[in-house]
Amino acid sequence: MNNLEQQYLNELDAKLWKSADKLRSNMDAANYKHVILSLIFLKYVSDAFLARQQSIQQQLTDPDHLYYLDPSFYDSEDEYQQALANELEQLDYYTEENVFWVPKTARWDELKAKATTPVGTVLWQNEKGEEVKMRNVSWLVDLALETIEKSNPKLKNILSRISQYQVEDHRLIDLISLFSDTSFANPEYQGKKHADSFTEDQHPDLRADFVMANPPFNLKEWWHKSLENDARWQYGTPPEGNANFAWMQHMLYHLAPMGSIALLLANGSMSSNTGGEGEIRKRLIEEDVVECMVALPGQLFTNTQIPACIWFLSKDKKNGVSFDKKKRNRSGEVLFIDARQLGYMKDRVLRDFTEADSQKIVQTFHNWQYGEDYQNEAGFCYSATLADIQKQNYILTPGRYVGAVAQEKDSEPFAEKMQKLTALLNQQMAEGERLNAEIKMNLAGLGYE
Repeated sequence: MNNLEQQYLNELDAKLWKSADKLRSNMDAANYKHVILSLIFLKYVSDAFLARQQSIQQQLTDPDHLYYLDPSFYDSEDEYQQALANELEQLDYYTEENVFWVPKTARWDELKAKATTPVGTVLWQNEKGEEVKMRNVSWLVDLALETIEKSNPKLKNILSRISQYQVEDHRLIDLISLFSDTSFANPEYQGKKHADSFTEDQHPDLRADFVMANPPFNLKEWWHKSLENDARWQYGTPPEGNANFAWMQHMLYHLAPMGSIALLLANGSMSSNTGGEGEIRKRLIEEDVVECMVALPGQLFTNTQIPACIWFLSKDKKNGVSFDKKKRNRSGEVLFIDARQLGYMKDRVLRDFTEADSQKIVQTFHNWQYGEDYQNEAGFCYSATLADIQKQNYILTPGRYVGAVAQEKDSEPFAEKMQKLTALLNQQMAEGERLNAEIKMNLAGLGYE
């Protein structure tokens, strides 16, 4: 990052803090972003539009360019200038470069000029010839957002309106003024380049004792041709359309000889055979890297409703050492935990674990690792051997191993139970008839037969 870019980012950072400070006295901090980002969006699209407009103007006046507008075709300079102005308002010039079309009334300079207009002043006439009068600055900003949204269908239902936050006019005018001298059109001002764990390994020499990660599930756009013979693919080359096993092998590559990994992935990683994933999983199992698989219930995460699983991987299951005692030799064994039935619904859409649920999983895993009072529990946990996993074609879904919860045997004979249920049904049907008759009688008393 050069000095000019760093200076720009520092100034922008200061303005963002200053804008938040202007809203501080009369707005919840959680809502600052809706107002500030709406204004920044308007400034950004206006700057991008203006930059493209200037580029088009150069092309229209360049005799060597395809878009050249020849002045000799016009009777006067005024007619030529009007033709140029009309061309600059053609939507296709902007959309061909993926630039949002910004109608005149929504452009930043127009917004800035109209923001200080007294309430009730006629601003312009709409398409129907009706006068549009100034209401307040929030309305003016929302109108600009609405106009841009109508002209760019891909933005439908994305742009947040700010009138609901009831920001005073003078505060919004201050914010508009604050961002007016900030340009968002310069492509150099992109901040620090994002690192890429795959193509630009940031820590090539790192060997970690512990890794805990939640990479993006089923990432598709990750592959680069430079990764074809990468040293990290020790268990097989991951498929180009799914990064699950790329993340896993990247972490295993950076793991110390006695290190451990806890990795949250989509459930498909336990059973998929697409693109060689089954072969990679087979290699991981045969080389005894997989220590424990935990199946989680759905609706556990705020960013996705799909169920997930935790892979516990270990480079050395023979002599792994914890902080306080030596673990037993777990070579050739994998613990399966099915936690899909644990937890409770904390609201309509989100599930959570109780402390007891979490401790049940943790204690089961630790007891198995240390050989302390561990027992298989039908429907919840099972310690499988490599032979068990081979019989399941190297699929690691816990439900295949833990079995079903043992059901208590019903001691009551079927005939007796059916007689009781029939009697209860008859009783409830009779009560239903009584209630229907009572309802009809009440309606008749009100004059409704």
